[in-house]
Amino acid sequence: MNVLEDIRFEKSLPRENRGHILSKIALFLKEWRENPDLAAMRSSYSVRKVKAKTLLKEVWKFRVNEGSRVLFTKGESLGLEEDEAIVLLRYCNHDEQINKAKGLGLAPVKEVHEDIDALVEEVADGVAQHLDYDLKTSITRVFKHIGIEELINLEDLQGIFYLNEEQRYCVNADYRPLVLFGSAGSGKTTIGVYKLVDLLSQNSDIKVGYFTYSKKLAQSAEKIFQTVLKNEKGTLSAENYRSQVDFYPLKEWLRESTGVQSIINFESFYEAFYYTLRQNLSMHPEYKKVILNVEAYDLWREIRGLIKGFAGEAWKPNVEAGGMLSLEEYLSLSSSYSSFDKEERTIIYNQVALKYQAWLKRHNKYDENDLSRAILRQPQKQYDWIVIDEVQDLTELEIYLLHTMVKTPGNFLLSGDYHQTIAPTYFSTKRIKSLLEHQQFRYKDDCNQMTLAYNYRNPKQVVHLANQLRSLRENVFGKDKRHDYGQEISRVKEAGRLYTLCEQPKEKMKLLQEAAQKAYVYIVVATEKEKEALQKQLEDSIRVFTIYEVKGLENKYVIGLNLISHFKEKWQTILDYETGGMVLEESHFYRYLINILYVALTRVQETLCLIEDEVTPEFIQKLLKTTMHHKKVYDPMAFSLEEQSSLEDFFKEARKYEEAEDYQRAIAQYKKLDLPQAPLRINICHGKIAEESGHYKEAGDFYKKGQELEAALRCYKKGRAYEQYYKLLMNYNEEQFIEEVLLNPEVDYKRDLKPYFKGPQQKQLEKLCMRLYDRQLIEIDEDLELGLLYLEEIQETIQTLNENLKGVTYERPTYGGAISQPETTAG
Repeated sequence: MNVLEDIRFEKSLPRENRGHILSKIALFLKEWRENPDLAAMRSSYSVRKVKAKTLLKEVWKFRVNEGSRVLFTKGESLGLEEDEAIVLLRYCNHDEQINKAKGLGLAPVKEVHEDIDALVEEVADGVAQHLDYDLKTSITRVFKHIGIEELINLEDLQGIFYLNEEQRYCVNADYRPLVLFGSAGSGKTTIGVYKLVDLLSQNSDIKVGYFTYSKKLAQSAEKIFQTVLKNEKGTLSAENYRSQVDFYPLKEWLRESTGVQSIINFESFYEAFYYTLRQNLSMHPEYKKVILNVEAYDLWREIRGLIKGFAGEAWKPNVEAGGMLSLEEYLSLSSSYSSFDKEERTIIYNQVALKYQAWLKRHNKYDENDLSRAILRQPQKQYDWIVIDEVQDLTELEIYLLHTMVKTPGNFLLSGDYHQTIAPTYFSTKRIKSLLEHQQFRYKDDCNQMTLAYNYRNPKQVVHLANQLRSLRENVFGKDKRHDYGQEISRVKEAGRLYTLCEQPKEKMKLLQEAAQKAYVYIVVATEKEKEALQKQLEDSIRVFTIYEVKGLENKYVIGLNLISHFKEKWQTILDYETGGMVLEESHFYRYLINILYVALTRVQETLCLIEDEVTPEFIQKLLKTTMHHKKVYDPMAFSLEEQSSLEDFFKEARKYEEAEDYQRAIAQYKKLDLPQAPLRINICHGKIAEESGHYKEAGDFYKKGQELEAALRCYKKGRAYEQYYKLLMNYNEEQFIEEVLLNPEVDYKRDLKPYFKGPQQKQLEKLCMRLYDRQLIEIDEDLELGLLYLEEIQETIQTLNENLKGVTYERPTYGGAISQPETTAG
């Protein structure tokens, strides 16, 4: 029997003793599974039905401890197919829930109560009366094969959900290809995962590839897939299916497919190439005119997304090594692709792109586009189906490559959000449509392209703000059915909070300094230069993000710093066009401007605060058409920043950075934490950095210090650091060492082992060899003993035969046709 959980139940759990509460709930559920008679559990867990009138058919409650209750119902009360399932609704305790009850305008409860149990019963009943449930407005997680206590480690898996009608339709649709676009938090990844399970159900021999750019998203999708698969197919069947789906962050797949381990990314572009180039060009007039005023990330985006990543107007990309657009092709692209004019493009192409490509060749280095071209030169059809998640983060060349990996043309699902296109690409749904048309797939807008409007991540006020940006976009550029999916609909019950603080430098710094001490706050700025300046002011490098860095992360509280002020003139242009009722010419930059604000606000789980130095609250109101609480003086209570963060909160945040591959930020956070596990995680982060750079021995050393011994062995082996590999393996897993080394005929003792083992380790090796020798002697003795027993059996058999043959006659065969006379045989 399943245990289901409304996502609001998880949000109602307190942080401080979450694990203890979940373990108590797990004991209750274990007893219920063994005997699903709720009445029988009245004495052990005080299980009672809520007597007050409720919006649901029936609500029950059970006792976690003296001061807390859990409210739940049965699946039948909600009209679920699993009518016997228990659905966890809310956690209630006597302190927190009194305040919540007052805020909701519920029936008053006594502040002081002699009987705490009676008090919390009263509070729980009050909350139960106002609970409602609708699959369209609530998300239900399934816990059939994993323990409820594992929620402690599943905080970021907001996707193991029952599908609503809209999402289920997308899963069941048999259109090929299927293009799925939706808002942030609309469940695109969840649908992709259920699609995988659905495909496996239809064909047990199918091979599917799931690709996305983010390593964190790929890992999250795989965990969701395994859980959904277990619930759909059962544990034993799920194990058989797991090998049929490959989950890949794109860079990892490129490494495996080409054997190239170190791939140039923005960080290495900036640190190893661009920093030196900027110094060499510092006196060049073209540098001062253009490049000095351009963000390094914008240059990287231009090279990665267009000059090297564009797939050609007719989707016939140049697959030759080092393939780039020619200068003429680059200059001919319209402003809907590049935000630079032709003069700026010429300088960028000649002074940066060509020199970058020459630098790659000189140092035998490769970026993603280089490796994609290498695979395209020797294409292979590897998969029956492919799912590409967050497709807007990939270059066109990468999208083209992945669609060629499918055995049957058109068997792929693309999902993403055009309005989140801020990565170094120039993604366009119009271009995706043209790819499908050029490949002559059975593609129709009304069938093969679906959109999702429900937002399950952001509070109502933030979703309203997102909708205002959508309206602004449509008013200025005109509605585009290829990109615009209409109003987003919030499925989060919380309203959220919106604050502004404008033109108050001293108060701004007070707020930012306070925010830097909170694990639940991100500070987001528009450019790398602003990030560096603010980090110096705050003496903190951890909580300040650019838009590009924060994408893929979420937090309770997000502060946007000068996201409007930095582009004040451009925003004024947008407003002028909207006010004048004119349509602004299609421009990549202006759409990009709206996208970065959209991405920033959709990181918010509860509270958004905009701090602006050069625009007024009235300007923000006119631009976003949303009433925000404007404050002139900083106060923690007024800005909802009174909650303190524990060391454990900061540790969890550091783990989030690590999972998002922001290793330097994670290391900086770990260094500030006086926790025993922090130094280990620092070494592990250094190991991941070294491994991604192809420095395997160094990575192995770091992993070993971080006690990640499997990872250390993997890196030592890949780096052919045999001394470190043999020694660690012998200490870590003697049996594996025996099987892989001592019993390996290709390993020579004098050549491969003796040089590395000295002193105590040599004695340890000798003991291991003697143990193996003794084991082999025992095996020989056992074989010999078996042989002797076998001989005894043969002797007994012969003796029996001899006794049976006494007095028996037989005819001897003769040759030449003669037949001999019968002869008596004597024993």
